[in-house]
Amino acid sequence: MAKTPAAEEAIGWKHLEPDLYHEVGASLVHHSVKTVNSNVPPGGVRLSRQAALNLPYVSVRTLLPHVSFDLDYIANSGPTATVVKQMYAHAQGKPVDPPPQPEEIAAIEQALANAAQSGVELGTESVSIRLRQLLLPIEDERYRAITPLVSGSLGREFRRRTTEHETMRVEFETAAKQRANANDAAPNKSTADQPPRPRRLRQAVFGIGGANPQNVGATVRDLQRPLFFAAPTEDAQLRRVLHHYFHGLALWLPLPALLEYRAFCWRWRRDNDTSMETRDKDRQHIHKLTHRLLRRLDEVVELLTEYRKHLPNGGQPLVNPALSPLQQGLFDRNQRDVEWQYAFSRELTNLISHYDFPDKKGKILFDATSSEQVAGWIRELLR
Repeated sequence: MAKTPAAEEAIGWKHLEPDLYHEVGASLVHHSVKTVNSNVPPGGVRLSRQAALNLPYVSVRTLLPHVSFDLDYIANSGPTATVVKQMYAHAQGKPVDPPPQPEEIAAIEQALANAAQSGVELGTESVSIRLRQLLLPIEDERYRAITPLVSGSLGREFRRRTTEHETMRVEFETAAKQRANANDAAPNKSTADQPPRPRRLRQAVFGIGGANPQNVGATVRDLQRPLFFAAPTEDAQLRRVLHHYFHGLALWLPLPALLEYRAFCWRWRRDNDTSMETRDKDRQHIHKLTHRLLRRLDEVVELLTEYRKHLPNGGQPLVNPALSPLQQGLFDRNQRDVEWQYAFSRELTNLISHYDFPDKKGKILFDATSSEQVAGWIRELLR
């Protein structure tokens, strides 16, 4: 037999003058400066319904048309904390003992209704040096100082919804265990129609409010268990793809192959070996270097094609149209006309000739005749 949930314990009620509810209600806020630093002078901001924004973000202003926020006091002086506690105990229908007087109920409801419709700024004539300020640029090279404030009202709404979600998740897991036990007893029973499992919400522990949070605000405890999200991890491949899209591909050649070619060039120049066999080996070296570059280029094109949906305009074209014609042809074979082939062969020849080797022993350095010969060998592979 299921146990009946225990009745909620009644909150002790202290009879107060109705004017006190009106006085405290008029100074309730959505954003309090003391939630940022408890040592600053009291102050805060309450937003009116007219301040609502229709934007795809979670904030007090975007939720104003949809949520009745609990407001907070800007400082706990005298019976303020008790007044606010009793106002929201009544508004939320919590059991109290002894029952409030009719005039108290009328004052509470009127004070909360007035606060829900009107905006107010308190203690904002100056900004304490303990509060941070952001300088945001506006027109005419001027700046506007912005002081970010925490909203305990929004924090309470988050905590309420988080609690509801976690309660639902626990109930779901309990029911899932019961279904699993039933399926063990009747293994032929289908589980295809089971509802999706609610996700566990991770929460952090945030020590805001100090030793006595009540002195900071009535909602400050609701800021102590914020939702926790891990930062998104970097996709190194996607970053590489976007780099190639916007900047193209730097012509690159493997150092071991270049060192081998430099040694070959220096050797035949020292020996003054201009035989046909040496020229053929020279041509093979250039073809080998060009093949390595073109093979790397094909790999980059394949990578861009794989990530095409992540590129601007769906990857049509595959690289930024603002890139040079030489870069465009690297990624699009249809643009490799004769003019492009000459430009590419000259660019690659120059790279080989003036490559700055890390050993600082010298460059290959072609003369005019050799440069034309090497460029011609490169073009042989592009036709």
